[in-house]
Amino acid sequence: MTRFLHVLAALSLLTPLALTVWLAFSPDAFFTLPVAEWSARWFGQALGQEHWREALVRSVWMAALAGAIATALAVAGAVSMSSGKGWMVILLPACIPQVAWAMGLLPLTALLPEGGRTGMLVLAQAALGLPVAWLVVRLRVDAGLHGLLATARGLGASPVQSWWRVGLPCLAPAVATAFLLSATLAFHEPVLCLFLCLPGQETVPAVAWPTLRSSLTPVVAAVATVTLTAGILMTGLVVQAWRGRRS
Repeated sequence: MTRFLHVLAALSLLTPLALTVWLAFSPDAFFTLPVAEWSARWFGQALGQEHWREALVRSVWMAALAGAIATALAVAGAVSMSSGKGWMVILLPACIPQVAWAMGLLPLTALLPEGGRTGMLVLAQAALGLPVAWLVVRLRVDAGLHGLLATARGLGASPVQSWWRVGLPCLAPAVATAFLLSATLAFHEPVLCLFLCLPGQETVPAVAWPTLRSSLTPVVAAVATVTLTAGILMTGLVVQAWRGRRS
């Protein structure tokens, strides 16, 4: 029975992804599954249009920066709050509706220049990914880690050296997982992008949502397939690198 539930859960998660990839190869201009004919023209159209290409590049570097900020804050928060106090502050962004978060930031970002508005969006995305990153890193921060750090300092290592040579290698799997999760959340976050992105500075969600409202075009499915494939490849590279390091 347990195995059946596991298979059912896997199918419920993977079926929408498989249908999205299938729709990306549809020869029709609307969401119809290809039956006899397949076409890759939507991939060429997605990567050939400048606004899609720029949105994809912009989303990648903004998500990477937001993931790095969220992970760094998560590591600092997990270590400094090892006693269990103050964790509600870290989890607070997960309790705020994204619409309220975006509407509250909109008057503030309207006063900022273009670069400041983009930076505000990155910080907001990092704040949304911070609770997830903190929960992942917090599972690896325990008394054993603090004991290893104390031992390293007792053997003559400075605090920076103890963290660089002992702390970070112990936290490496959690840090990589936290970065991937928070960066993925930032990449696919639509509400903040719709409210805070300037015209001509949209991310992939800010381009995809208006496109789907006007027409159900397979171009969005093609973009989703590209990002899905890139995410799977990046996750696989991280896993292989970690396995190679352990071996």
